[in-house]
Amino acid sequence: MSNLLHRSLKEPLPLIEHGMGVRLYDSNGKEYIDGSSGAFVVSLGHSNAEVLKSYNELIQKITYVNGTQFTNENAEDLAKKLCEKSKKIGLNRCGFISSGSEAVEAALKLARQIHIERGEKSRKIFISRTPSYHGNTLFALSASGRPGYKKNFSDYLVHFESLTTPYEYVALNNITSNSKTYLAEPYLDELSKKIASIGKDNIAGLILEPISGSSVAGALPPSGYLKGIEKICKANGILTIADEVLVGMGRTGTYYASEHDSFNPDFLTLGKGLNGGLTALSAVLTREEHFETIRNGSKKLDHAQTFMHCPGSVAAGIAVFDYFEKHLVLKNVIQIGDYLNQKLRSAFENHDHVGFISNIGLLFGIEIVENKSNKSPFPIERKITEKLTHAALESGLTLWPNTGHRENGDGDIILLGPPLVLNRSEADEIVTRLLLAFDSVF
Repeated sequence: MSNLLHRSLKEPLPLIEHGMGVRLYDSNGKEYIDGSSGAFVVSLGHSNAEVLKSYNELIQKITYVNGTQFTNENAEDLAKKLCEKSKKIGLNRCGFISSGSEAVEAALKLARQIHIERGEKSRKIFISRTPSYHGNTLFALSASGRPGYKKNFSDYLVHFESLTTPYEYVALNNITSNSKTYLAEPYLDELSKKIASIGKDNIAGLILEPISGSSVAGALPPSGYLKGIEKICKANGILTIADEVLVGMGRTGTYYASEHDSFNPDFLTLGKGLNGGLTALSAVLTREEHFETIRNGSKKLDHAQTFMHCPGSVAAGIAVFDYFEKHLVLKNVIQIGDYLNQKLRSAFENHDHVGFISNIGLLFGIEIVENKSNKSPFPIERKITEKLTHAALESGLTLWPNTGHRENGDGDIILLGPPLVLNRSEADEIVTRLLLAFDSVF
């Protein structure tokens, strides 16, 4: 008997005894390749001795101080490191919390506070996209374009206006012209019309993932989309929030996913890979001008939490960051990402039920379809994603599943996001084990 509140109650969960690198080992001796870095968290692999040594050294001096009374060396150090890397996108203030959901919650609340401090109290409405996922606290869940996640809590959620999340595979189906080109303009027009209908003076901010995470298979937006969003929002006084909890901190081959389209958001959130799985840590970055607005106004952040800027937690981020720099992790992400992309496309592009493969860095999405010629999905009742995820686990590979991104709640996607220290032989093993899973299901 277990006293633990397990997250999944469908069947008994394997008990993991230890992990090493990209591998996990359960109590029965079974080995798994962690193809999703847990929940895209274990960026530098399991039980990374160098990272653990650095972390343990950093927490020897102090593990906690009250952030309303003191600052601490660990928080100051990591903030400096992250802001130095974000100069390209104009962010130079950084704060630390615990989870990605909390970072999103903080960014949304700080955006609202800035408008209030500027005397723009009418700016209350936020815009997000569908499908999307931004977290499970009530404000972050409100922002998420995932109706199935919201149904039990709808009475408590805040209304968010919604835009369409760009997804090339589906978008090209909806283009009636002969060009069949994936363009940013239709999405930017949708935003402009949304602003006109609401009234710009009523809108506080817009939150999006610069590159979609789990909701749309790691899909890239069309060229110019993010810069277009930035331009429109800036012209209308709307603050932008880049949610990089999943796609930031090296996952896409750069420290910040916003760099890929030279996007300059007002806020940016990090989590998951930032802490490498050592402890709970997330971050919110913003621009100097917004910090000055608060410093020249109320002189305090209206959003605060007990473990904000906690030196014991921030130590994990320092250990991860220093390893990134010393071992040129981003270079490996690009090189091994390209290699695994080639291997996956060679193995699966001609599969009868693989409709689309997306990739950037070490983030991969594979959309499973019933009919490849017309891109129609399997009915959700078939539970294809669930079957594939289970079959992969049987073959010793963890995947990240996603369902319901198509109309009527249909749609099956599996995501791969192995640790960023993956090597070629391990990439080969991932493809081999994934093939076994597909053979089992199809």
